[in-house]
Amino acid sequence: MSTRNYEQLLQFLYRVPVGLIEIDGRGEIRLMNAYASQVLMPVSGPSWTANLFDILSPYAPEFSSHIARHQGAFGTVISNERTKLLDSWYAVTVERLDEDSYMVALRDVTDEVEREERLQFVITQEAEQRGRMEIAGSVLHDIGNALGGLSTKVARLLAESSWREVTELKRLEVLVEDQREPLARALGAERQAALSTFLAELVTSLEGRGDEVRTTAEEMAQTLEHVSETLSLQRQYAQEWAGGARAPVHLMRLIEDAVAMQRSGFEKRGVELSRSYPDATVLVAGDRTKLVRVFVNLVKNALESFDELERSEADPPAIHISVECADTPEGRRARVLVTDNAAGFDVAPRSLTEDERSTEKAGGSGMGLYAARHIVDAHEGELFLDSDGAGQGATATVVLPVVAAESKTGDGS
Repeated sequence: MSTRNYEQLLQFLYRVPVGLIEIDGRGEIRLMNAYASQVLMPVSGPSWTANLFDILSPYAPEFSSHIARHQGAFGTVISNERTKLLDSWYAVTVERLDEDSYMVALRDVTDEVEREERLQFVITQEAEQRGRMEIAGSVLHDIGNALGGLSTKVARLLAESSWREVTELKRLEVLVEDQREPLARALGAERQAALSTFLAELVTSLEGRGDEVRTTAEEMAQTLEHVSETLSLQRQYAQEWAGGARAPVHLMRLIEDAVAMQRSGFEKRGVELSRSYPDATVLVAGDRTKLVRVFVNLVKNALESFDELERSEADPPAIHISVECADTPEGRRARVLVTDNAAGFDVAPRSLTEDERSTEKAGGSGMGLYAARHIVDAHEGELFLDSDGAGQGATATVVLPVVAAESKTGDGS
């Protein structure tokens, strides 16, 4: 080997981002590159030893026994076995070179382990959510049955033209009026007049109460219809959760479903909702159940932000939802903006930029911005928040790829 080639080999061994260590059968270190030295020195501590078995024994006590049990004259002894050294994870591979020579390779896999842990967290979260959805679907079904019975009773109240008691009292009132003179002779004029007045007032009172009952029944019917619609949507998404199918879906329907699920929040806070959908036929490819969770979360967050701010009558609470489409170098994109004039913020929520395991508020819906961002990321989209500052409101923006015209298949529901 020429001097130049030898120097190049040394440079390669020095720069390669893998720790390479040659040891004998007793673990004594014969050679190692600079990367291996950087890994082992902090692990060994101030009492440096040149025996790899001793260095690794607190972290991988089985390491030496693996080598001792290997029977082949050469070949792989250990293949990519993960070991944590201090705060980092390494994949350890050992190759037997000859009777008393082994090559040990240490490859930093900390990033891989962290990615797998994050993925496992998401999988676990999805499994837990699926379980919640199954329970929710059963509960919603029972509530729907109960509401069905209540709706039937309310419908019967509305079907009654008048109360039978009122009808009978009116007949009695007519009879008393027709028999005024005989009753006056029998009871006296004053008592007869008092009886007529009492019957007239009683009929008027019962008719008034009947009108109140019918008005209340109409309001209950409207409320029950709204609750039934919301339950129907919730059951639909609970049942579809396990499927997770990707298909073209109408973006505006996703948004309107999310708004319907939060209608009580709008009514409770007196928030005015306005919309701007220039193109109501925009399709995006995705999992309808998961995407609607994103919009439910964003609308819910916007509504709850009004709870943190005192407003004047001159500045009523309002949320505006708009959809814009534009061509980008990556293709056509739809932008959904949920804008409110509520509390706003000086610093964006950390959950959009940090790997937080739980970002939901106490008593929240169970799916915070962290999970919403991951759903949008999985759909090759973007999610971000903007605000001009505290008290200046905020805008949540979701960007999703638009399905090309030639890909518009399926029911798009």
